[in-house]
Amino acid sequence: MRQAHRFDPRQEMGREDFELQYKRDTYLQDVELHHHDFHEIYFLISGDVTYTIESRQYHVMPGDLLLISPQELHQICIRPDMVAYERFVLWVDPQLINRISTPLSDLTKHLGANQVKHSNLLRLKPEESEHVRTLFEQLWQESENEKYGADLLRQSLLVQLLVSINRLASNPGEEIAEV
Repeated sequence: MRQAHRFDPRQEMGREDFELQYKRDTYLQDVELHHHDFHEIYFLISGDVTYTIESRQYHVMPGDLLLISPQELHQICIRPDMVAYERFVLWVDPQLINRISTPLSDLTKHLGANQVKHSNLLRLKPEESEHVRTLFEQLWQESENEKYGADLLRQSLLVQLLVSINRLASNPGEEIAEV
């Protein structure tokens, strides 16, 4: 797998469609409460993390997904320990999601905060987590690739990831209690 990014305090995309970051840190300074104009999809690989989204706090476990809608205020709190804080962070422009959605498959359907009993946290079963992680890793591998068809593979992998996340969010398992 390609080299992880170090923590970058910027909170805006460097591209106009989507940006995937794979980060691995052993120390991280506090992150201010902030929001974005894009969707943020966060997948924790390792670390001890609490996320505040709006007024809700979630203790995030390895293999969990966080779905953060545009304009939702959020902030992370990392407990320093011996385990590296490792994660994938995907930022996606809502206009891109609308363009790749179809009349039968609205890819924003389960990403938004406008759902009844909305929870930002998806606690995945091990096999679901492995599937999502594999998609993130494949997208990460293609994210800087300039070979023929890389743009199509990136978009295809993004669609696969968004479809998978929407399917998981449409049928959440256990109710996740806030911290």
